[in-house]
Amino acid sequence: MMQTAKAGGVRTRSAGNDTIDLLKFLGSIMIFTMHISAFRDCGQLVFVWEILSRWAVPFFFVTSAYFLFSKGENGNITRAHLGKYIKRIAALYVLWLLINLPSVFYSRLYTPGIQELKTWLLFFRSAILSSTFTGSWYLMSCIFSAFFVYLLSKKLRMGTVLVITFILQTVCIATSVYSGFVPASIGNILDLVSFPLNIFGGVFYFALGKFLFEKQHLFKRLRVGDCLFLTVLFYGVYIVEIYFAKSCGVYRCSDQAFSLLPLSAFLLLACQKSALHLRSPKTLRKMSTVIYCCQGNILLFVPMVLKQYGVTASLTVFAVGALCAVGMILIVFALQKCKKCKFAGYLT
Repeated sequence: MMQTAKAGGVRTRSAGNDTIDLLKFLGSIMIFTMHISAFRDCGQLVFVWEILSRWAVPFFFVTSAYFLFSKGENGNITRAHLGKYIKRIAALYVLWLLINLPSVFYSRLYTPGIQELKTWLLFFRSAILSSTFTGSWYLMSCIFSAFFVYLLSKKLRMGTVLVITFILQTVCIATSVYSGFVPASIGNILDLVSFPLNIFGGVFYFALGKFLFEKQHLFKRLRVGDCLFLTVLFYGVYIVEIYFAKSCGVYRCSDQAFSLLPLSAFLLLACQKSALHLRSPKTLRKMSTVIYCCQGNILLFVPMVLKQYGVTASLTVFAVGALCAVGMILIVFALQKCKKCKFAGYLT
């Protein structure tokens, strides 16, 4: 995705985009570390790391939306822009699904009931509404969210779009951090459409990204220090929010929370006001995509293989998994240099 901002009809690259690329790279590493449970043997550190990593996906969402809608005048992209974005994400999803097919087949379809129609129906439902390989729900949510926000913004004012998408986000949050508040009967119905890790998870973030681009003049007076302060402030609120849900006995998981919404917005604004310049931001961007999308096979098979040799230490498993991720990065980069492997361009 081209990370540019449009001002006065002229496309320019903001210095802050390098900071965004750097944070996406760090975020992908933190998510990988969290998913592979690198600190499983370190007591409470595993939960602390989970909390520290939760900024990443909301940040991915809001920045993706910001740059998508920056391609149109005042945030109003054309159908062609939308179609190009959806095709790009869909190609990324399909190619990485094929690469992660061994883990997908083993974990989702390799069961005694593989002959049953229900097994396959659940798989195809997940492929469309939720997740097949680890992290793929984010890609499906990007496609749906971009399309949904595009349609809403054609008919409604941005304020109304934010209200509608916030309601959807509230449902996701209610079935995640605060799932204990949701009656079992309603929860079972919501589970049928895969709340909360599903296509609705990024809708508000996409509306927020569009809003931030359209209304960037409202934030001109904010300095980078102000944005960083507000980011840290809402990170503190997020920690309190998780503690509150736990203390009330309604906590399920930490992936969706109200405080992550303003946190992601102010973190993006802080990046946009940053003066950081990197030599190869595009390389970091590609690496972050590979790290995020290659998790499926690594998370399943690395611990499984090491266990056969009596190796179960979480940090060792992480180290081997990290080496596999580095190997995958090198393979993807090598394929992208090969003129005959045109498909490789869609892997990042």
